[in-house]
Amino acid sequence: LSGFYERRIKRLIPALAVFVLATSLLISLFNPVPARALELGCKALLGSSNIQLYNESTDYFAEATELNPFVHTWSLGVEEQFYFIFPLIILLFARKKHYLLWLSLAAFVVSFGISVYATYDYHWAAYYLLPSRAWQMMAGAILAITASSVVRLNVDSRWLSTLSLMAILFIFLPAIFYSKETRFPGFAALWPTLGAALIVFLGLIGCRGWIIRFLGAAPLRSVGLISYSLYLWHWPILSYLHIIEGGAPHRNRTILAILFSILFAWITYKFIEKPIRFVGSNK
Repeated sequence: LSGFYERRIKRLIPALAVFVLATSLLISLFNPVPARALELGCKALLGSSNIQLYNESTDYFAEATELNPFVHTWSLGVEEQFYFIFPLIILLFARKKHYLLWLSLAAFVVSFGISVYATYDYHWAAYYLLPSRAWQMMAGAILAITASSVVRLNVDSRWLSTLSLMAILFIFLPAIFYSKETRFPGFAALWPTLGAALIVFLGLIGCRGWIIRFLGAAPLRSVGLISYSLYLWHWPILSYLHIIEGGAPHRNRTILAILFSILFAWITYKFIEKPIRFVGSNK
């Protein structure tokens, strides 16, 4: 358990700390950093920025949030809280894998039910808090628990092609058709979550369809390597550009901001994430 937490801390905290500090310093060169934004950055380091946003009833899609460089860290808070709780449950049922699977399935169903219900009456609780988000991470946990059985499945190649196409559609159609008015997470989050789970499932059983090969191509795997740092950097750069422009930035500047995000992400991965994450290992 201590080894797991050590790996998670190395994976998440150094890059996050450098990102919060660097972002605050860069912005302060031109404008004072709002106290609320700094507070949210500190809460992100403690894994509780999502709770602050919920307590403030923050509308994630309101224009005001576009001016906060740390608002996107709510999802990291949910992730860190899940990492704190679920490993303890695994430890309790380490010798009873069968019970662990059933407990995980039950947690998935209960959390999904909470998510659906809360999107109607407790919208921001549903959006920001762990109880209504845990089912999305439980989908991955269930795949991990069943991985040894999954790899032995023999699925017809025609079904694999159909499943891979379904997975892509489940992920990308919501990105096209969902809007700020979509009740989320709830039922709306089921499809992209299911699509992601299908992609992992297809990888576990050794699917070699063109979609899986495409996702496994070197350029996309390189994006995967820097994805955490890219997650950290993309929003503050776009947010600050929004502040400079006084509104939605021009498309060309947005593209330039994305390129800068990739550059900063690579630098963070190369000089912060990778050296600290693998210190003391042979990787």
